[in-house]
Amino acid sequence: MIAIYAGAKGKFWEMNDALYSLGREKQPFNTRTLAAMTGFSPGELTAATKHPQIREFLLADIRSGMRYGITGTPSYVIDEQVYQGSLPPEILKSIMQ
Repeated sequence: MIAIYAGAKGKFWEMNDALYSLGREKQPFNTRTLAAMTGFSPGELTAATKHPQIREFLLADIRSGMRYGITGTPSYVIDEQVYQGSLPPEILKSIMQ
């Protein structure tokens, strides 16, 4: 939910990088840690975890992933076809045209 909030504020990749960095270190963290790494306030991030619209957006995304049988990331749905991992070059070419 925090990453969705960060994305809405134009900082998805900063938050993504912070979350993955902390996850790799396997160290406990909280909204203060994330706020210090991304420029948000801790209260702002805490509020994002309780925001009903963000929760609904996340639930819709989870339901969509379940409908397509997605079990991991990265996964892509293009023309109702699921691709997990890297996209084949021919698919990239077709969607870039």
